[in-house]
Amino acid sequence: MIGLRNILSASPFFKYIASCLFMIAISICSIGMAHASEKTQSFSSDWTISPWNYYGDTAAMKWHYIEYEHWDTALGELREVRVQTEILGEHESQAEDVRVRLSFFTGWKPAGYQLSSVFYKPVNDEAFSFSKSIVYDSPEEIQRWINYENSSPAYFFFESRTQEAGHTISAVTTLTFIYDSLPDQLVLELVDLVLNYEESSVLSGGMSNVLLRELDQVMTHIDQNNMQGACDGMGAFINATEELASQGGIEVGAAMLLTAEANQIRTDLYCS
Repeated sequence: MIGLRNILSASPFFKYIASCLFMIAISICSIGMAHASEKTQSFSSDWTISPWNYYGDTAAMKWHYIEYEHWDTALGELREVRVQTEILGEHESQAEDVRVRLSFFTGWKPAGYQLSSVFYKPVNDEAFSFSKSIVYDSPEEIQRWINYENSSPAYFFFESRTQEAGHTISAVTTLTFIYDSLPDQLVLELVDLVLNYEESSVLSGGMSNVLLRELDQVMTHIDQNNMQGACDGMGAFINATEELASQGGIEVGAAMLLTAEANQIRTDLYCS
């Protein structure tokens, strides 16, 4: 239990849960979202560039590469990948488009970047802004994110280009992995939620220790591949939560969320 307390810190997801803490209706904070976990990375691309000659190709063009963390199968089952790019810029000419190319790839194959997108922005004024959102969710697309070359780093590539005149660009690209967590990850998220309640004084330290002890036992059973023991442990956690609520040791809304979360974990564990 002490190990779990030391390992975990508050996550953005559970700040969202905490904001829903005092809402009695669970539908307002759909507990189903708890298991669609997210991992997000952001990348900035900022520069001013004038036309120059690159091996016979003259244009205002600039690009860079930033390492990113590719998908880790240990986290769970990848369901969806979202790429969102927000761009602000200025263009010296209103007579041509701004071309943007971005890609996420492994290996080193500049002629054929995987997961590459190219889009153009017609510029009608000196200043411009636009956004681009891409969602990968088909089985074939998900496989492209899962199957990567382990022997080399993974890179985010971003390039902007205008042909005749220079431009300034400031872009932020966000990569979000949406996935179903594995059982141990789900329990760790529940531990994090308990710690969040303690931090926000919805649950006292002594009361949170009661719940953390139950979850510590669940983790031990999962590590030993004792799923029946894990199921029994989640039942004990639910009973302890309900008892604390009946004694006034935890807010009713918080207890409802903890119980609903625990019941969902029992479902994911195929508990009878």
